[in-house]
Amino acid sequence: MSTAKELLTERRNGTDRIARMLAGTKLNSDTRDSLAKLIYGLDPETKAALADAIASRRAASTPGSHEDGGKAPLVDLADEAFLEAFRARQLAPIEAVPTPLPTWNRCCKDDGGKVGIARGWFIAIGGNTKSGKSLLALNVADYAIAAGLAVGFVSLEMSVEQLTARFLAICSGVPVAQLEKGVEFSSAALDRAWGFLRERYDIGTERELRQTMLVNRNVLANPEAVWKCMKTQYDEGCRFFVVDYLQLVSAGTEDDLYKQVFAIANALRLFKDEYQVSILGLSQYNRATSADYTKSPVPQSLHGGSIENGVDQVLLLDHSRYAKDDMNPHLARTWLRLAANRHGDAGDIPVLWSYDTLRIREGMPD
Repeated sequence: MSTAKELLTERRNGTDRIARMLAGTKLNSDTRDSLAKLIYGLDPETKAALADAIASRRAASTPGSHEDGGKAPLVDLADEAFLEAFRARQLAPIEAVPTPLPTWNRCCKDDGGKVGIARGWFIAIGGNTKSGKSLLALNVADYAIAAGLAVGFVSLEMSVEQLTARFLAICSGVPVAQLEKGVEFSSAALDRAWGFLRERYDIGTERELRQTMLVNRNVLANPEAVWKCMKTQYDEGCRFFVVDYLQLVSAGTEDDLYKQVFAIANALRLFKDEYQVSILGLSQYNRATSADYTKSPVPQSLHGGSIENGVDQVLLLDHSRYAKDDMNPHLARTWLRLAANRHGDAGDIPVLWSYDTLRIREGMPD
């Protein structure tokens, strides 16, 4: 078994080769048992990497492509060693980020454990211009940081100052008007928001949190530049990412836009698979959906397959059911449509917006 341990020191190569061994049919029972015991003792991150390697190998295998005479690898689901390896993976701690919306969390099954967004998921959030995509993402980012993760926010639309004011309002509950530049700005309110932030994220204790943000739409004009930016954030400790928004990573005609959106969505999928991170990719609706405020959006609203076909979940802000509160001008309600979900149920989630603090919460059933 020393060979298997040596393989694990080179994680990517090692996990792939062990996955090949586990997926094969030529191992004797002693070797399978030894491998299972070794896997059971691995740390959660290496277990997850190994499980992903096994899944990738199965998905890539087709008759004729396997090296031993063209046979696809088989896994005996009744094999005791395999079942123990499966048990170890299923008993590993759930690594998921809860969202501010309990119904959304309950719909995150599989590795999400009904807790929230799992590591390695790519979530697409769609909406019209100024519909609240960025605010929704910032609310989720707040929960991710509170859960102990560092967040990389790749913004191609707002400045750092705009994002800072909005983020401080969300995490602290201080009215955003007191944090934005203008006559209502208050230094005391900024100090109060910073104090709430330090308390919420336990800054100054044993936990080290790094928050990175890069705003430069000229530099991030193509998928390669976005990948490089996110890799820099990953190297600084980020494991949860927001890309706001996909259509700005492009230029040219409508046909060029479709191709570029497909390219950036594919690059993000490859990035989350390569580094096992979670990504929120924000997207505007296509022209037909954006122009019709009488109909609820559908997954095909996100540029007809260029995004929604390869993501774990699609959430759509429903502009057809948006309404301001008659009693409070700072409140509004709408519905967030969980329109596609590879890991659980789909459905509509009532959402209440506060334009005072920019926070969101799930609405009551009525």
